[in-house]
Amino acid sequence: MYKIFKMIMLLLIILTLSSCVVFTDRDYLSLSLKNDRMEDHGNAACVYYDRIYYLSNEQGDAGIYSMNFEGTDVRIELKNPSVTHIQIVDDTIYFIGLREIAKKVHDPLVESKNKYSLYFSDIGSNKYSAYYDEYDNISGFSILNNGYKLISGGNIQEEITLFNKEFEIVHRLQNEYKKTFNFYYKSGEVKKDIYGFDDLIAVTMSLTEDFKYDRFPDNSQPYFIDINNGGLVFKLGNNKLQQKDVIKAYHMDEENIYCSYNEMVVILDKSSFYVKQSFIPDGLTVDFNIDYMTKLNGYVYIMADKWSDTKYKTPPLKNEILYRMNPDTFKFEEVLNLKARQRILAFDDKYIIMLDNGVLYKLFLDAEIIGEKEKLCDAPPDIYSRNHMIDIAGDWMFIYSTYPDRKSSIVFGSDLPGQHLYVKVNMETGEIISNNVELDFSALDNYKLK
Repeated sequence: MYKIFKMIMLLLIILTLSSCVVFTDRDYLSLSLKNDRMEDHGNAACVYYDRIYYLSNEQGDAGIYSMNFEGTDVRIELKNPSVTHIQIVDDTIYFIGLREIAKKVHDPLVESKNKYSLYFSDIGSNKYSAYYDEYDNISGFSILNNGYKLISGGNIQEEITLFNKEFEIVHRLQNEYKKTFNFYYKSGEVKKDIYGFDDLIAVTMSLTEDFKYDRFPDNSQPYFIDINNGGLVFKLGNNKLQQKDVIKAYHMDEENIYCSYNEMVVILDKSSFYVKQSFIPDGLTVDFNIDYMTKLNGYVYIMADKWSDTKYKTPPLKNEILYRMNPDTFKFEEVLNLKARQRILAFDDKYIIMLDNGVLYKLFLDAEIIGEKEKLCDAPPDIYSRNHMIDIAGDWMFIYSTYPDRKSSIVFGSDLPGQHLYVKVNMETGEIISNNVELDFSALDNYKLK
């Protein structure tokens, strides 16, 4: 019995080193679940000093807009027909934007994916330049607080490169899958997540083989990097795991790395990677997957999902459970148990925003209790039937219609330019501001491959 226990603990040490999933798919909703709504980076919206920066086309041109905290003084900062991620550091806007539109190719073995570059711009300049263009396609980045830069990309986004302040290559982390698999955009792709706290960055590369379910990775290959010197602290090699066997790390604090392995919670010592504790929360069975963790008001919140199809995690989402754990004693309790057509859209140390049968509710949050539901506003009528992406910044929620007019678009496949801002929701007052401006596809002409 002792040998079995020892083997399990050894397996956990190996299998629980991975990164935070910030961008989470649920049903038709893609959520940017941040640990803090006042962060300076996001998929579609972020805060920098006294303004909120977000993706929109509400004044006719698609690109990055800004507004004050009250939702007024709206102005366009930069024009680009498709932006996928933004971050602002030292008065500089960094973003991934469209560089080139691929030709429409019907051969499934031929790449036909749009190309993206990392751009930068001084705030207020209305001009931007490409930062790094060696990769065919840049899919993600993070500007670290010491000036180091992590950029992911490649033909199938299979590499992550760490640059120092002078933009010299410090490390190039190449996914092991590149050496053993032949990838095509129709059948597989490598996805990455980046998560950090203080001096430690966790980077995970995940393989998705079946494009029908390409939102859900088969396995993950994590790295830990010391951002003080760019040194690689730990690397876990290629794991041949089953499709549902995804290892994740969702939150770090001064002492711990909080991870999940399917429905199991694993807590690692941040300095030694030693397993402090591991457990399966009450009520979770093998058809659940722990999807997100964050620390608020002194507690660690743990969120787990149950999908319609356990094997492939296919929509719709059937059940979502939120737990709260004391990080000192590791004692936990269930605080929310949500059923179909209910889910958490956003939360921070002030409140939780919940979707419940077409209505947005606010649940006030403090160190002791979660308050009763208070109606915020009605959700968009097609929130359950169309693809939407949601991001928050300040006290505002931004809901985007992703891939609008997909069937008749002039661009091949699902990689269409521009998230179309649908509505802005003030999470304090319930005010809804709709965007009725259609995307102008003529703006794509300059990006078409000649």
